[in-house]
Amino acid sequence: NFDMKKTLFIAGVVTPNPKYPDKKNNLQMFDDKAIELMKEYAVFTTSANHERLGIQSKFEWSDFMDQALPFLVVCDLVYMLKGWETSDGAIVEHIYAKKFNKVIIYEN
Repeated sequence: NFDMKKTLFIAGVVTPNPKYPDKKNNLQMFDDKAIELMKEYAVFTTSANHERLGIQSKFEWSDFMDQALPFLVVCDLVYMLKGWETSDGAIVEHIYAKKFNKVIIYEN
């Protein structure tokens, strides 16, 4: 029997900035949180596609946003990783989450 879980989108910092300078560590934050939350939710994270899809397709920032936002819109909840306020992409995702009345969870 297949149990339907609520869907959850993880938003946070990918592109390095002064507070989060290491892209590999930034992507790891997504993966670690996804593993933690998979027990309870069907998780979508852009980090899962970032290296595999992005590198292959020579994606730019806007390409990642075009890919991510439709998933955010159909997810039940949005989880904002710590530091999300330092990321242009996560700020856009937060605006979408509010606009589409998503339940938003903020990491402490």
